[in-house]
Amino acid sequence: MDFNASHAIWKFFQQNLATSTDVTSLEETNQVQVSMYPNPVSKGNSLYVVSDKKINEITIADIQGRVINHSIINSLSDNISTSGIDTGVYFVKFLSIICRHEKNND
Repeated sequence: MDFNASHAIWKFFQQNLATSTDVTSLEETNQVQVSMYPNPVSKGNSLYVVSDKKINEITIADIQGRVINHSIINSLSDNISTSGIDTGVYFVKFLSIICRHEKNND
């Protein structure tokens, strides 16, 4: 893998970090446990995703950092069709928003 591809992948996973000035506390959580199967998955079949905490979004990117699939699921499980995805190596990013928002009215 060349440096430009590695940099593109790193940049892809660092984008869109949300910040808020109202947050006065965040509930710390343990890691989210996610299972994906089958791995590898054959083209045309589904990739099943199961988590112990709600997954808000799933993004699949190719080795050059291009987004191949982006799904908003807001659930503990989902299945992703691979019918439009060519054989190759992909990165899967899960977004789980787990926080408690408290605002002081002082």
